[in-house]
Amino acid sequence: MKCTIQTITPVHIGNGKEYGPSDYYITKSSKGSLILARADINKVFMSLSEDQKEEFIQHLSDPSFQLEEYLNNVLGKIPPKIKIYLARLMSQRPPNVEETIKTMSKPYIPGSSIKGALRTAILYGVISKGDMDQIYNLIRDGSRGPFINFWDAQQFQNQFFAGNKNDPKYSIMKFLQVSDTQTIPNPTIYSMVSLKVGQGRNEWYSRNGRTVITYAETIGVGRKLDFDFNSSYNPQVHQELGLSDKEEFLDIEKIKEYLFKFSRDYIDHEVNFAQKYGVEYLEKFYLDLEKNNTEDSPLMRIGFGSGFLSTTIGLRLKEEDSQTYKKVRQTFRRSYPFEFPKTRKITLLNKKPGKPLGWVKVINNE
Repeated sequence: MKCTIQTITPVHIGNGKEYGPSDYYITKSSKGSLILARADINKVFMSLSEDQKEEFIQHLSDPSFQLEEYLNNVLGKIPPKIKIYLARLMSQRPPNVEETIKTMSKPYIPGSSIKGALRTAILYGVISKGDMDQIYNLIRDGSRGPFINFWDAQQFQNQFFAGNKNDPKYSIMKFLQVSDTQTIPNPTIYSMVSLKVGQGRNEWYSRNGRTVITYAETIGVGRKLDFDFNSSYNPQVHQELGLSDKEEFLDIEKIKEYLFKFSRDYIDHEVNFAQKYGVEYLEKFYLDLEKNNTEDSPLMRIGFGSGFLSTTIGLRLKEEDSQTYKKVRQTFRRSYPFEFPKTRKITLLNKKPGKPLGWVKVINNE
């Protein structure tokens, strides 16, 4: 089945790498918007004369070296064919940029990220009170140290999707195939902060008295990326694996229903969160987002900034099993009795709060 992801807010799925001013220069588009050009330093080097090469190596050893300054003020030109790719710049000049995952220098969304979000939505939709009790029992009592290990409860998720072999290798999710999306030409760079709510005061997360701002390549707002989404069910095979009672996990219409309900409840939670702590711009965003979530084209959240509640079964526990959720909360070092989690990743635009990251709409093209 052919599907499309449409980005409602920026999506960042990192590849674990970053770069800084020694690797890029700033230019402008024909319409005057700022563009960051990621440069191939080897090609810059090979374009130089022998004397210039020696000088260039000395410049590179300087931690404060900026490629743009060198090209403009020392070399006096931009050599041809040195750029790897261009990125639209929606922030001030970044001191460093976290890369998004790419192929051939073009961003895409991995099928594994989509499948992970589907898995969470399915689990959220079918988990029972008895299952939540099982999670409670899986969490350690703290005898191994001051912090309880919530991630032991991941055993429960593996068991839930597995059959009678109780082995993740035989998970029903193995029969759900999600391809990587198509690529887009260029990423968009945003600056991001962490909103930290408090009892009586909200603030940006800071370190040593300075607001912590991160810069990341993203798949920008309004992008459409196609991908393939298929499932296969064989009654005989699935019966032998003990998976015959999980057939609905592979039903496309049922999966859309799970996505819709999970996003609906999560958005409702975020509206209440924003109202509780007086975050008006966040409340407005989620009230508007709520209108985009439909049973036929549900919303989904993926990538960096999605947060604990949208990537785990934490929301069900928080809303329906306060005792287990209290135990879960104790597994995290930075846990606060009045709210957990209490931070939200937000983009910045012109030094003003923009949107949360990672919201997309799933559109069925067939």
